[in-house]
Amino acid sequence: MKYYFFFLFILSNIQVSCNEQAHNDARVLNKNARIASEIDLLTYSIPPHEGKPVSVGALMDLKSRGLPMLESDIEIEKAKKTWQQMDSLFVAVYPTITDPQTRFVWEEHMAQVILKDFKLLLSTEVKALEKIAFYTDILHRNQGVHAGHLYLALTKLKGFWSEQKIREYSQTALKRVNVMLTQSEEKVLLMKQNDEKNLQNLSFQERKEAEKSLGRIFKMYDEHIYFSAKLKTISQD
Repeated sequence: MKYYFFFLFILSNIQVSCNEQAHNDARVLNKNARIASEIDLLTYSIPPHEGKPVSVGALMDLKSRGLPMLESDIEIEKAKKTWQQMDSLFVAVYPTITDPQTRFVWEEHMAQVILKDFKLLLSTEVKALEKIAFYTDILHRNQGVHAGHLYLALTKLKGFWSEQKIREYSQTALKRVNVMLTQSEEKVLLMKQNDEKNLQNLSFQERKEAEKSLGRIFKMYDEHIYFSAKLKTISQD
C-alpha cells in the first residue's frame, strides 16, 4: 500500500510540473502572438539625412546592385532567407558604400526590414539580442521616428541593456514621435475627412494608387499613436 501512495505522490508532482510547464508554454505563446500582432503594425520610413529628404537616387543605386530594396524584393527574400543571412548581407555590403547618404539609406532600410520582416524581433537567443541592440542603436542614432520598432526592440532588450539606457532611448523616441504627431495631426485628420472627395475624379488606376498611398499614411499615423502610449510606459519605468 505504501508503494501505491508513493506512486500517487510522484504522479501528482509530475502532473503539477507538467501543468506549470504547460502554463509557461502557453504564456510564451501568448506573448509571442501579441508581439507578432504588434509587429504587423509597423510601417517603413526613411528619415531625412542631415536635415534633407533622401534622394530616390540613393535607393536606386542600392537597387542597381541587386540588393533587396523594394517591397516586392523583400517578399521574395523572406521566403528564402533568415535574419542571420540578411544581417550578413548588411555587414558585407556596408563597407562598399562610399556615399554618406546611400550608406544612411542602407542602414535605415536594413535595420527596419531585419527587425520586422525577417522576425529578428521574435528571436530570444543571446546572439539575436546583440543584433537587436545593434539595429536599435542605428535607428536611434539616425533620428527617425520609428516608435514601433524602437518600443518593441527596447522591450526585448530589458535585462540585456541597463534600465537607464532603455529609459533614455524610450524618452528620446517618445519626444520624436510626439513632435511628429503634433505636426501631422491636423493634416491627417483633414485627409481622412476629405478622402472620398479627393479620390472621386481619379481614374481607376490613379484611385488605386492614391488609396494605397493614403492607406500607408493613415497606418503610419495610427502606428505612432499606438506606440507613443507604449513608449510612455517604459520611459517612466
